[in-house]
Amino acid sequence: MYPRSPPIVKNDIATPTVRFTAARARSLRRENKENAAQESEREQKRDCNSTPKVKPVIIRRTLAAANTAVIGDTVDFPTLSVEDLNGTALSPATVLAGLEGEDLHSSGGRLANTNRIVQRAMEHFVMELGMAIYERNGGPHLTFVDPRRNDNAAAMVRSAKRLVNLFRARGMNEGKIVISIPATEDGVVAAKELEAAGIHTNLIFVTSIMHAAICAQVGATAISISVGPLLLCHERKRNAVYPDLALHPGMEIIQATLEYFKLHEISTRLVGRDFRQVAELNALSGFDAVCLLNEQLKVSRWKAETHSAVFPDRPPQASMRARQAQNPAKLPEKRGREVHGADVR
Repeated sequence: MYPRSPPIVKNDIATPTVRFTAARARSLRRENKENAAQESEREQKRDCNSTPKVKPVIIRRTLAAANTAVIGDTVDFPTLSVEDLNGTALSPATVLAGLEGEDLHSSGGRLANTNRIVQRAMEHFVMELGMAIYERNGGPHLTFVDPRRNDNAAAMVRSAKRLVNLFRARGMNEGKIVISIPATEDGVVAAKELEAAGIHTNLIFVTSIMHAAICAQVGATAISISVGPLLLCHERKRNAVYPDLALHPGMEIIQATLEYFKLHEISTRLVGRDFRQVAELNALSGFDAVCLLNEQLKVSRWKAETHSAVFPDRPPQASMRARQAQNPAKLPEKRGREVHGADVR
């Protein structure tokens, strides 16, 4: 039924048979060991010749490791909703930038009450903007009084109290509100009165160790150092540019101030703000908080700084300057124009 399979035809040439003897097995094991040793030697050479990979240091991680709070000085709501911030801040420059160039100004005194009306309107505007920011973050919120009133302590106190009342009426805990005040002679007086009334203050534009010590002496909750403007002031004073920040005289003053507060265990918080570039932020360590603009927040979250210079925790000159400064407990209580020297002013 089924066709027969074709007959198998054997080739005339016989297929050789490999015979594994004990000697052959020993030879194969020896060859395997030699090959393994050569491969291991090649791997070691590759490891020695290859450049070790440097793990990138993200700026935000560095700040977190140093226990430095990050405050967002921005009115960009998407950024406030996404970023993990420890608090928020408003400044006149930020508000102006948020208005996209719209100019809010008075009519030059044609109406007797124009300035007062504008003042009240701006206080309500700052409060409403602050509430919108607070709802997206919930941390402490730094707001401000009109810095043009820096020579009128009573006016700054009244404005600060009105702002706190406005925030309180909207349901914000007054413990979360910090009022930024210029650290002029009148600003120091205003901060002392407000702190006595239970209102937190942040004295801004601090320029030296003794200036900061006087601000802390009146019990200010925080002191802000405007890094960029302070460095620019020293550059203009000496008509010089400092590519190496470690040699910048302004950096030495800031580092000395940070060391002074640490040395004397001053409870007032130190805040760094107004950084011109990321390198300035990297070069300074020891702030209790840093206040960053919208773009700086994005850079600090994603950018890895692997090319910046290595700075010691405190340069020797800064540490020496901090130790030579007068003990805060022995500072005399000054009044009027005696509070600040000419260089501070």
